[in-house]
Amino acid sequence: MHPQQRSDKPGRCPICQMELKPITIEDGITVGAGAHTMHQPLHGGFLMMVGDYHLELVELASTFRLYVSDAFSNPVSVEKMTGSLTARRQGEVAESGAKLALVPAAEGAYLSAEKPPEAEFIEVDVAVDVNGLPVQISMPLRMTAEGWITDLGCFARGAPLDDWECTRSGIRAGSPVALLVGDEEHPMLYVLVSGTKGRWVGAIAAEKLLPWVDQRVRVTGKPVQRGSVALIQVESILPAGSPQQ
Repeated sequence: MHPQQRSDKPGRCPICQMELKPITIEDGITVGAGAHTMHQPLHGGFLMMVGDYHLELVELASTFRLYVSDAFSNPVSVEKMTGSLTARRQGEVAESGAKLALVPAAEGAYLSAEKPPEAEFIEVDVAVDVNGLPVQISMPLRMTAEGWITDLGCFARGAPLDDWECTRSGIRAGSPVALLVGDEEHPMLYVLVSGTKGRWVGAIAAEKLLPWVDQRVRVTGKPVQRGSVALIQVESILPAGSPQQ
């Protein structure tokens, strides 16, 4: 329950008093109570798991930050790590992307790379040596998906997809709103949020969403994770079939 509590001797957790369980290594993977039980980004970025580590990429106005944590989501010092990051704009291939150096910053809390000014990237390739483990991964910075605007309350109640009045009522009331991708038999939902604090789009932009309720739309924005929930931080909503920005 509290994997941050560790001891080299048998005992009980000082927080909840549960018996401490042993941690073992099997085929190079850490197993035991608390291992790999949380995969939620801790810094508001995009998280991927590689072997026994979690890598979280955060895009800021002028920098990229790469945080590394272990199987228990405990921070791993990057003080002696180095790496590189290739950032691509729309339409660019890997070879033509911006090559940026990842260097330790903030007393080993994360690796940092300076972004070119006024650059709008959609994806990055990260190459870094994590405690002797060479890692190469791609992470999306922006995504585009097509579907239908739906109110989560209507969806949860099983309202038909084309019950537009239910969706409009929910949006006016400030309910959470999602993009429904696929169909009613095989739905995939992306909760729509706005701004750096991830507020529900429906709570702050009802007048902008209402015109799109009864038509298929293309939503572009930053992919965001909150546990197992997929979200899009909306940057634009256009009619379906519109060219990607």
